[in-house]
Amino acid sequence: MTSYEKLDLRYVGTIGSGTFGRVDLAWSEPSKQHYAVKKFSIHDVRGDVTLFETIMVVQEGHTEYVNRERQILRCLDNPFIVKLCINSHLRVCTQMDKFNLFLVTEFVEGGELRDYLGDMSEEDLYAAVRFYSMEIICALRHIHPKNIVLRDLKPENLLLSRDGHVKISDFGLAKVLKGKTYTICGTPEFMAPEILSKKGYGMDVDWWSLGILLFELITGRTPFSGDTQEETFEAIRKGDLRFPDGFHAEAR
Repeated sequence: MTSYEKLDLRYVGTIGSGTFGRVDLAWSEPSKQHYAVKKFSIHDVRGDVTLFETIMVVQEGHTEYVNRERQILRCLDNPFIVKLCINSHLRVCTQMDKFNLFLVTEFVEGGELRDYLGDMSEEDLYAAVRFYSMEIICALRHIHPKNIVLRDLKPENLLLSRDGHVKISDFGLAKVLKGKTYTICGTPEFMAPEILSKKGYGMDVDWWSLGILLFELITGRTPFSGDTQEETFEAIRKGDLRFPDGFHAEAR
């Protein structure tokens, strides 16, 4: 029996990939619904991976990484956050075989937010970014009172539901805080100066990432970047923010 059969699921196709493996689309006959299955390759997690995106996996192990994402998703209930699947048809929301770990979540079929915004006029773009920023803020205000820091807010992790609302889809780098944390992790262009300082940080880093995210959604690029990762970090530390000509005054 395959891992999908153990979960009462039928593999449909692959809909995405990431550092640790891929995201598959699966069908549940009992519930008559599609689900997204995050498939983590044990070999990939232990092998050649990017330090700043996976340092916690190297330190704590792949099983702990997936279990932490599962535990965090279980305590979140917000319309702008992807839901972990726990119901009568999918009794187990995680599964492990010899080579892979699986995490089953709702399928968000609208695709990435960034793709939806791509062909908009300038006026419509500003209105849409304003609307979706409010939904993301609502999600963060649900997450932070639970002492959870997200640490990976970026366009790739924002999906759209069928009815056009945003959903944060990846909590792989999220952590429950018991004070300051010191781990250097995240996507370099979206990392806050506090993360790079190595002096400890809290949930404020998510608000920094939100600002970077909104800048990119409007301009198509991040405000701090360089030819190398270290140049990007140095630009973040300096904080020399320059808005392009024509940047909407209200968006500043």
